[in-house]
Amino acid sequence: MAAIWRTVAIGRYLPSKITRNSDPFSDLRELWNLLCEIQTGRGKNLPTATQAWGTTIRGSLLWEAQSCFDKLCSAGCNPISLAIVVWLLKVSQSFAENWRIVFGFARRRLQIIASLTKTASLLEELHKSFGAIIFENQKKSIHNAPGLLGDLASIDPLSMGIVAPISFSELFKASPVNPATTIRVLRAYAEILRGSLTIAGDVGAKSPDALAKYLISAYVKNTTGEFHDSEVSALIGSVRDDDGYDATAHKMWRSRNYQLLDKRNSSLVEALIGIGIVVA
Repeated sequence: MAAIWRTVAIGRYLPSKITRNSDPFSDLRELWNLLCEIQTGRGKNLPTATQAWGTTIRGSLLWEAQSCFDKLCSAGCNPISLAIVVWLLKVSQSFAENWRIVFGFARRRLQIIASLTKTASLLEELHKSFGAIIFENQKKSIHNAPGLLGDLASIDPLSMGIVAPISFSELFKASPVNPATTIRVLRAYAEILRGSLTIAGDVGAKSPDALAKYLISAYVKNTTGEFHDSEVSALIGSVRDDDGYDATAHKMWRSRNYQLLDKRNSSLVEALIGIGIVVA
């Protein structure tokens, strides 16, 4: 989940730089040169390693898809940029499948969020009530200890039931049987699910694989001038292990999704183009 959405975040900040500089990819070029210097200092050749990685990604495709990969490169695509979108297809496909297994679809996630939030609130209410009762019982049992009683009197009974804000790092240290911890865990799960819906709404994609399919389609269109649905669908079908995903199926997908995704994510395509130019 983290690699895909990090790419999204980087892409959103690139266009403002691209349109203002005489070299539209000067920031990317500076970053690439810096990374090369760092790796050279470690005895590694980053350009060579990057080319080898691209070759490995191409080699992971079915033989027919490898031929389509080469055709797209001959038509104008950069092998590294094309390898990146193929890799994103692989990652997003795996992530989307696991995500749907664990959390279900968007409507189901909304139901889970509501249930988690309601359960956490009810448990917190009970936790506060029991905390106040226990406090009063303890105070009565030690009425013959004035010093300790004075200390207890200065404590707000409800403070025993206050649930701290979500802190993921502290959740791993807390006792799993503590009611307050249970409440925080429930709310943490709700926040994770809510965050996934926010990200999906921001990029306009119903799933990570939809965004990846847009990126390869838009990148090919912007670098070659054509969609090349036959070749692109072959790459997608190879990654998805789906022989039935052909040019017709991809055209149908584009007609329903491409324009909406392009309005919100064209900056990512510019980033892919820039990467291809910089690392070439």
